[in-house]
Amino acid sequence: MRLSLARSSPSRQADRTFPVLRLTVTVNDGYTGELPGAVAARLAGCECRAATVVLTIGGDPPADGTLRDALNVLQHSLRASGARLVLVPGGGTAREYLEEAGPEASSSPLAVYPTERSAVLASYAELSGPGLVTPAILAELTTPAEPLVLG
Repeated sequence: MRLSLARSSPSRQADRTFPVLRLTVTVNDGYTGELPGAVAARLAGCECRAATVVLTIGGDPPADGTLRDALNVLQHSLRASGARLVLVPGGGTAREYLEEAGPEASSSPLAVYPTERSAVLASYAELSGPGLVTPAILAELTTPAEPLVLG
């Protein structure tokens, strides 16, 4: 009896979707409004399409609501492209900001997770198929988030 190596079907190989794009950004007063454009530019540079963007926000959000407005614009643009936005509060006062005055409630509320690890695991858990921690998921959990520079 001869066994052949199992190969992915052509349709699976042609699917260039990857589940999670992890970005980290430090917000400040000057460039917060540039956040949606910076994320869109990063996504445009990808060969693949992200299903979820996990964004870790650090620093001290401005008090004038520009971060909230930028996150709302980003959430709507990602949703229009079929992707989901997940936030993780980083250092500074971002945690309190997201808990108290985060993005507006909408028909699909924005997910906020306490850690990047929990956000990544939740993103993979929402995918169809068996809930297994594969080598790809382990690699995703150990790789640091990509810094996103505003300004």
